Amino acid sequence: LVGLALHQLGTPLSIFRWWVEILEEKYGDHICEETDACMQLEEGITRLQDVFNDLQEAHTVSRGNLLYEKEKASLRDIIHDEVEVASGKLARHKQATKVDIPEDIIMNLDRKLIEGVVQELLENAITYSSEKSTITISALRRKNNVVVSVRDQGCGISKEELPHVFKKFVRGDNAHKYRAVGNGLGLYVSKGIIEEAGGKIWVESKVDQGTTASFSLPISRSKKFWFF
Repeated sequence: LVGLALHQLGTPLSIFRWWVEILEEKYGDHICEETDACMQLEEGITRLQDVFNDLQEAHTVSRGNLLYEKEKASLRDIIHDEVEVASGKLARHKQATKVDIPEDIIMNLDRKLIEGVVQELLENAITYSSEKSTITISALRRKNNVVVSVRDQGCGISKEELPHVFKKFVRGDNAHKYRAVGNGLGLYVSKGIIEEAGGKIWVESKVDQGTTASFSLPISRSKKFWFF
């Protein structure tokens, strides 16, 4: 189903982008800033591209073709960068963050993919928490692993739904109240990335008491690896 959706979405997405380029060439680059119809077309293309990207990532994970390439990076820098990226949305929601990451955690990891996981967990914490709440991001060493946790003060997840949060296309019963549009692929992709890195990911939550999403990563791994 995911492969079919990718095939069917790719062609119309290319056509829509092609026509926007034609309009911009004919009427100028600012046409979509001045014309409601063109602005709506660009917004629709952006949303469709986001769906396409999510499906593509999920398809890569489900087929076992995820490439995890390691480089030396500071876990603290990665998390601080993602908090900075989310600063605009945090400000709109009047939310605060508390970051507790030791400076000396330097790891061999795929920076881009791990950034994507942190972004997903932080985005969920922001979306499903109320205004003026605090989101806490922490990391600690546990034997041969580092455990990263993102804790919010949001609506929480029921115990019935909790076992299913990492499945494809799954969204909680109350998710639409906070985010009308969603495809339920973010946590599925995140799980694939973390497991490919040799770690684990899990969620602890209670309704109306908040959620803590955590993942572990091995401090060292002997070689770069591929999963086919």
